[in-house]
Amino acid sequence: MKKHICPLCGSTEKCITRMSDANGYVGFYCDRYNADYSLSDDIINLREDYLKEKILNLVAEHLLHNNFYCSQERRCEWHFFYDPCYKEENVYCPPQYINLAESIKNYPDNVIDVANRALMNLSIKYPNYGDVICFFYVDRRIVFEHNTNNCNDCGTLRILADLGYLKDTKNDQTYTITAEGWKKIDELKKKKLIRKQAFIAMQFGDATNSIRESFRKAISESGYSVKIIDEKEHNNQIVPEIFYEIEQSLFVVVDVTYPNYGAYYEAGYAQALGKEVIVCCRKDNFDSVSARPHFDIAQKSMIIWTDNEDLVFRLKRRIEATVK
Repeated sequence: MKKHICPLCGSTEKCITRMSDANGYVGFYCDRYNADYSLSDDIINLREDYLKEKILNLVAEHLLHNNFYCSQERRCEWHFFYDPCYKEENVYCPPQYINLAESIKNYPDNVIDVANRALMNLSIKYPNYGDVICFFYVDRRIVFEHNTNNCNDCGTLRILADLGYLKDTKNDQTYTITAEGWKKIDELKKKKLIRKQAFIAMQFGDATNSIRESFRKAISESGYSVKIIDEKEHNNQIVPEIFYEIEQSLFVVVDVTYPNYGAYYEAGYAQALGKEVIVCCRKDNFDSVSARPHFDIAQKSMIIWTDNEDLVFRLKRRIEATVK
């Protein structure tokens, strides 16, 4: 068995390496992140160093967000793999298995995006005003720094300082998050909370109540709030309200089991805004010549479901795979 150091922090002392399992994962316990995690052999043996560094940075960010405050007893074990061809709707994959080929699509690729993501990560690790940020080499992962060999020379921290979000304490390159930094963090959190909404577009009535509730269950269990226009209290015309809620939503779920011109229109509006649109149709209707969805939307990859339980499962997997 090949000896592996912890890929996140490079330690062989407090961190533990487990044997590769039958599914091709090598397991680790990282003391620095207080996390049990495993990486697929494909990640371990990846030859593209820059891609591998990006993948490990995403692993560190995920563990930071999900494990940082966990006790030894509550800690979850996460399994990471990288497979651009993986299709979640066709292969069962438990929620703790994370396909980083999806996450890497939203990897920060410009200075401001890197700065904002890094600031949010630092606020999780250093949550109190006045906390001193003692930056170590391993911490480069949560600020997406690739070329730092000297822990006291992190370009991302210098950018955050130049933006006024960090203050150098003049003591061995340590920092604190400034009042302006916490104001920015609050703005980013509010923006993220707004985008945690999903809009449902469908025909409403007794025949579709079970579909509505299946949508609600899948979206809620995926960590998003649900917006259904006939449940909203307002005194305005309905169309501007629909447009507003679609604009405030991160993604839209559309049912075309029962053809509805309004749902098609809302899906088109969301698509034009660049929103993720997930289309669902019951299998017997999709297979029917007379009830099959309109040709234009039938060309889109959609969730074809058989019963309510199947719909919830498939929709949760699609949300996890495509919504960021």
